[in-house]
Amino acid sequence: MKLDKSLLSARNSYLEGHKDALSEDIRELPGDFKKSLSNRFFAITSPQIDSRLSGKAFHVSRKLDGHMQLVFFDGNEAFMCGRNGTVRSGLGVLDKIASTLKAKKVNSFIGAGELYIRKDGRCRVYDVTAALGEKGDADSLDIAFFDILELDGASFRGVYYNETYPKLHELLPQNTVETKIVTSIAQVKEIYENWVTVEKSEGIVVRTEDGRISKVKPEISLDAVIIGFAEGINEKRGRVKSFLFAFRRGDNYQVAGKVGNIPESEREGWFTRLSELKTESLWIETDNEGIAFQFVSPEIVIEVKCNDIMTETSTGLPLMNPIVSYGEQWKLEYSIPGAKFINLVFERERTDKTPVEDDIGPSQYENLVEVASEYKPVSEYPASEILRREVYRKTAAGKIMVQKFMVWETHKNDIDKRFPAFVFHYTDFSSGRAEPLKKEIRISSSKDQIMEIADSFIAENVKKGWEKVG
Repeated sequence: MKLDKSLLSARNSYLEGHKDALSEDIRELPGDFKKSLSNRFFAITSPQIDSRLSGKAFHVSRKLDGHMQLVFFDGNEAFMCGRNGTVRSGLGVLDKIASTLKAKKVNSFIGAGELYIRKDGRCRVYDVTAALGEKGDADSLDIAFFDILELDGASFRGVYYNETYPKLHELLPQNTVETKIVTSIAQVKEIYENWVTVEKSEGIVVRTEDGRISKVKPEISLDAVIIGFAEGINEKRGRVKSFLFAFRRGDNYQVAGKVGNIPESEREGWFTRLSELKTESLWIETDNEGIAFQFVSPEIVIEVKCNDIMTETSTGLPLMNPIVSYGEQWKLEYSIPGAKFINLVFERERTDKTPVEDDIGPSQYENLVEVASEYKPVSEYPASEILRREVYRKTAAGKIMVQKFMVWETHKNDIDKRFPAFVFHYTDFSSGRAEPLKKEIRISSSKDQIMEIADSFIAENVKKGWEKVG
């Protein structure tokens, strides 16, 4: 567990840099932890508490609207890294945590917490972003820990929360998320009422004895326009299966989601009505079962509800929404950082609304969450660099044979985890084969390993009679 401060730059009153400044043993931990945590969360609404929660003991924590961070303490200092790979050191709150852990004789610690703003009223995620900015008040930042990953070299993964929480509170009593331990569903509902309904917190997080984690938040209402519908199949033909809806963004439309829980008694009527609005589209979109949407002119406004909004993937990349234009037909223009709405339900038609930005604009959700403002499309990523290229040619009985071996470094893996660091590509062409062209690809995070792979392929495939031509 090490931090190379020489790779950090001064920003505001602290140091900031990329995850490359972390030693390899912890470099990918923030992203991996966030992905694991997301897979364990169940998002529910307050009316579902009775039906979705069960047990005899519950840890109920106040949900804070901030930036999730992993905090590392190496026995001397504390530093942190978010799932997007941004490393920070030198913040006042980190110095305070380091002092507390030193006083408790802790040798090393890795914990997960929410970076938030100490303020009257509810902290919003964009308040944290502002505080971290060049002119922000970084001293107003605080951290509320909710989990321990490692303590003095011992893993806390898989440890039940009735052991983790007391240890957190023992080590960092001033920096542990506000939590109440209760024994009934009625008490959980009472806490939700006080913290969320009355005090306007973002929500609550409920951990049960069996390790399940439920995020309970208020329903969020959104108004949008129907731009397409999917028709049912077989005996459900002639009925609407689902809607495709969008927000108005300037002269264009931001495609926002698909919703299908339309009352059965209304599906046939919706089909008749929307069929009269059908129009052409140069863009194709399908529902969750692969049925193509039939596009309509953007006239009918509906209300949908969700219980959570995501703006990033599990690896910290922005979730992208298509931007489409409508004239004589629908056309895909480009994509922008947007949102995914969790547990969508169709509520009703809004006859009091019109498809203009004031009524159905993206500000409905942008005022609630932080959307990526800086996004670099793949076309602007660094260019790959060819590290090795060897071409061999052979002629026999009038047949031409070519083998090409290439190795390149992508220079993209640090900004987008979809890309490997190094790629080996093998091309095998023979004019006399039934399948003339064959290809193989290998990837690696190590330059030495990818070169060894290339050496092995060349040794195995280049025998007597092959001439090197490139």
